[in-house]
Amino acid sequence: MSNRLENIDIVNFDASTLNASFQQINTGVETSAACIAFKFYNSSSNLIIISYNGVDDHDILPPNSSFIFDSEANSEGFGNGVGGHKSLPAGTKIFAKTSSDTDRLIFVGYK
Repeated sequence: MSNRLENIDIVNFDASTLNASFQQINTGVETSAACIAFKFYNSSSNLIIISYNGVDDHDILPPNSSFIFDSEANSEGFGNGVGGHKSLPAGTKIFAKTSSDTDRLIFVGYK
């Protein structure tokens, strides 16, 4: 087991092509390894909704914002701190769409 941090290739998706239907944003470059941390940056002026299955709304990216998710932050893992950290699985397809709804209050949860 290595403690070396490894990177996956950046996905640079044109958010201006998003609409009300989910589009896969990492086509051809699905996560090649499990991601213990990941980041989104939304430079558009639209609320973007993220899905990890292309059907359900899982998370949001407010206009002109960043979102960083670190699944190992403050975590001791399972089994007395030995491995078992949660991660975004290898091969995950990530989808996005825009939202035309205004005046929203959104809750996002992870388990």
